[in-house]
Amino acid sequence: MSPAKFRSYRPAGEPRSSAAGAAAGAAAGRGGAGPVPAEEDVGRLEVGTGLRAADGQSSEPGDSADAADEGTLAEAWVAGEAVERHLMELEANLDGHPDNESSASGESSFSVGPTVAIAVPWYFRSVGGSLWWCVVHHGRLCWRPQAKLRELCAQLCPDDLAAFDRGHTFDDLECTRRVASRILSAGQRAPGLLDEFFLPAVSLTSVIGGTGQRQGLEPVGVVEAEGCIVERLGWFEDRSVVWQERDAGGRLVTVRLVAAACEPVEVAGAPAVLLTTAGSQEFVLVSASESAAERWLSALLGDSSSGRPSAATAASDSGRSRRRGGTLSEPPIRRWPENRNVINGNQLCLEPVGDALALSGQLLREAIACQSGGQKAVAALTMRSSALKCVDLTALDPQEVWCFWINVFHCLLLHGRLSSGIPSGVQQVVQFFNRTSYVVTGHVFSLTEIEHRILRANMSPPNLRLSWVFLKFWERSSGDLELRPCLAAPPCPASQFRCRADWRLNLVLSAGNMSCSDAVPIFEAASSEAFGEVLGHAMRQTLATGRTRPGELPYALYRYRDDAPPGAAGESFELRWARAMVGPGGPYEGACANSATPTFGEPPP
Repeated sequence: MSPAKFRSYRPAGEPRSSAAGAAAGAAAGRGGAGPVPAEEDVGRLEVGTGLRAADGQSSEPGDSADAADEGTLAEAWVAGEAVERHLMELEANLDGHPDNESSASGESSFSVGPTVAIAVPWYFRSVGGSLWWCVVHHGRLCWRPQAKLRELCAQLCPDDLAAFDRGHTFDDLECTRRVASRILSAGQRAPGLLDEFFLPAVSLTSVIGGTGQRQGLEPVGVVEAEGCIVERLGWFEDRSVVWQERDAGGRLVTVRLVAAACEPVEVAGAPAVLLTTAGSQEFVLVSASESAAERWLSALLGDSSSGRPSAATAASDSGRSRRRGGTLSEPPIRRWPENRNVINGNQLCLEPVGDALALSGQLLREAIACQSGGQKAVAALTMRSSALKCVDLTALDPQEVWCFWINVFHCLLLHGRLSSGIPSGVQQVVQFFNRTSYVVTGHVFSLTEIEHRILRANMSPPNLRLSWVFLKFWERSSGDLELRPCLAAPPCPASQFRCRADWRLNLVLSAGNMSCSDAVPIFEAASSEAFGEVLGHAMRQTLATGRTRPGELPYALYRYRDDAPPGAAGESFELRWARAMVGPGGPYEGACANSATPTFGEPPP
């Protein structure tokens, strides 16, 4: 897979601009999607710059050390049952709240306010499996159990409750989140109903671990993914923090604290601690109180006098020893196909990004610079690329959507080569494109899926024998794209995952092989004139790469010959491509067409 370097370019006469300046310009307003004016040689791509997602491995239930853990784990189950009893009492108190009784009588003292979108940013699963939802109403966070939220939605829209009954898989819960948000937003037209429903105050701190610390095991909310908090019973041991994954058959997860960084944060209105391991993996631990958060923070920082939770109390009588497991290297609930290499999946993105086009351009520029920046630069790019997980695509017009996904494809191509190395041989190249993936707007897409399911969604398939053998897809319907992401992300219509047809894609998209250009455009907000200029420059660059005979066209135009613009009846696709080169929007627009029939280059090695 070659060439070994990429560079960005700018049209003549355009000034250079920094990433920050480009982002600020994009935020100020869009006049049409176009390229960032920048051209620089960033050096050679270094091979073997793989990233570690975490230090170590997780211990599975079948390991020999599990027999020694049975005493402590049994106490964890007892503590979990106590927590569930507390949550049941909390839910019962909501049934008897006087404001709920007044709502049932039909009397309301609330007025109808303006209709705004009601967000459901979090859900919480307790140790015993109880499910609670966080709803933002009038700027206030309100927590309600699944059953209560379903009852309210049944009153507002009884015909749209299938999402509440499908199950508790991650995509089922994300579907429930989006359906509930839509129903609640529409339900604001019912006078005072939502105001009364959310008046009894229930905070996350009252939902987490109502029984407090028990036998050295302290309940803590672990942010497993964006929008998902799961309660675990944790303790400290041998410079590590340990908790049990009840949903994964009792697996123990051990996070090594060597060279880890931690800082206090707030999540869903509750105190929390952000823990970043030496392998750049992030964990957020949400506590039931300020004092509990301070105790966790002191323990994580190594203050032995902090009264930190410890498994030593629970195991002191038996004298059993526990073998240390490894840092969790994959999400405890599988949110994408197992064979995927999801590069930006280990860092959390708790703040959505609004300007998607500016973000994609900035990340691509950083990926180009990382070719000569070393391992630290690649690690920084990996962390910043997590912003793609929650990027909002709703404001992009069709041209900007096209530019965004081209930026993301080229960034992922470079990022994958930097983190995993350059593949060699047909089998490695095929696996690289099918497995190297980003999470974008809550969905996982590989290089193959971005090209053939998004960028070429409305274009012709490749003229390739047995293409189904080489091209592997995770098929998702429009409903899946709109309602069933793998994590909480801003909802957007399925059309934002289906680019418009544009034959020029065949001369702009680079697969990193010898038949493609070694220069990639960076698209951000720009005028229509600048956009057309850089497209022409990109196409001319591709046409000039590796051509040895006059009139020779890239092999990609032969493979995608059905994309050639229509011509006269019976006209061959070779001539249609030749006319497109000098026609409107072509790389040599206005030039005189050569009467000779063009030929095509050899397929890439």
